[in-house]
Amino acid sequence: MIEPGYIAVIVTVILAVLAGGMYVIRAEVMKGNVTATAAHEEMIPNHGSSLRDAVDRLEARLSSVHADVREIRANQKDHLDWHMEHNERA
Repeated sequence: MIEPGYIAVIVTVILAVLAGGMYVIRAEVMKGNVTATAAHEEMIPNHGSSLRDAVDRLEARLSSVHADVREIRANQKDHLDWHMEHNERA
């Protein structure tokens, strides 16, 4: 049979391994929380430097580009129609 001293050593080793495992798991969870917090903070506008502000600026520029492209297409269509009319007369 196992002596009481050995049982105490086995229990101590098991508790030490469990404590070490819990320490590693806790450290990984904390690292994940820090990363998640940093990512969350980038999604909150802060008047200039956040990722959300950069995306908003890009969306505004893209909207302006879309409007410009629509205007160019309309002008091009009018120009081509003008040429078609003048070529039919000739």
